[in-house]
Amino acid sequence: LINGKMILIDSQMTNLIGEITEKEQEIAALETEIQAEELAVEEGLKNFKARIRALYVHGNDSFFSALVGASSFYDVLARIDLIKRISKHDDEMITDLRENIQTLTNHKQDLTVSLQALNIKQTEIDVLKDEFDASKQDLNTALSDTHVEIQMLENKQLTANSELKSQQDDLDKIEEEELK
Repeated sequence: LINGKMILIDSQMTNLIGEITEKEQEIAALETEIQAEELAVEEGLKNFKARIRALYVHGNDSFFSALVGASSFYDVLARIDLIKRISKHDDEMITDLRENIQTLTNHKQDLTVSLQALNIKQTEIDVLKDEFDASKQDLNTALSDTHVEIQMLENKQLTANSELKSQQDDLDKIEEEELK
């Protein structure tokens, strides 16, 4: 029974070790993704800061300044188109940066969850190891008790055999005396 319990615990520990290995690989992959995303966010922030700095240094050409500085109607349309393109590019830059930051945040949360799951599995395996060690100790105690019991039974058997031999000898003597 104890041996069967130990086999079951060993099987559970093997499964947990496999799950821990998978979690560790998942964590390593997440950490790699997070590093890449941190670089992307850092680069996006650097570009965004450069764009803000450029707007500050060169002034913010508004729609009205495009109209005032234009020399022709075509020039007005070209400047308005350029302002729309720049605005669209700025919006895309901000959207991409937000998405990168959100993805980074999500992956960091996933990493936290995975690390917590890994800690739980490590705790489970520690509990199973303790249970396995306790079962092993129980088995050793049971084996020791069994050996003591076997020794006691062997001693009783020797004593019984000795008494039986003595009684058989006595019986043989009595039979010899009766036959005489």
